[in-house]
Amino acid sequence: MKTLVLSYSHTGNNAKLAKCITNQLEADFFPIREIKKRNIGTIIFDVLFNSTPQIQDFDFFVGKYDHVVLIGPVWIGKIASPFRAVFKSYHSVIGPYSFVTLCAGTHDDNPKIEEELERRAGKAPEAVVKLFLKDLFSNDIKVKKSEIDNLKITDKTAMMLANDVCKKLKANTYSKTA
Repeated sequence: MKTLVLSYSHTGNNAKLAKCITNQLEADFFPIREIKKRNIGTIIFDVLFNSTPQIQDFDFFVGKYDHVVLIGPVWIGKIASPFRAVFKSYHSVIGPYSFVTLCAGTHDDNPKIEEELERRAGKAPEAVVKLFLKDLFSNDIKVKKSEIDNLKITDKTAMMLANDVCKKLKANTYSKTA
């Protein structure tokens, strides 16, 4: 199966995870790059006003892949806005896809992500894997939200998370094509 990993990362955590997943799946990798630099203000603006930022065009045909794995954050319960641009421009050529997120985590753990993905892509994802930085801490340890938001994962943690993600992806997507 020819797989493409498309990744967007604001803090670097999803990029680190995406590279580990790419290696384990023996996939092609392409980072989603925005035209303008992002900050917390533009993140909030995009979420509140459902705005779609400009991204650099892909220099390859997305439709040649059997499966696309999108990896990126969730912001205030919504997929990161650069993915809106991906779906807007490429939804007609993206075949089966999965979504993986590594984000801070909330009290409800983003229950509507699947609905948003289906609405934007025009089809349901094969798999959705939600990973939360808050889960990297013991329940016994009281951690401030600001500490979670500023956490940078290590290579070792990225590899551990990627192992878990790849097992889930293979169980949910790759077994359907075998």
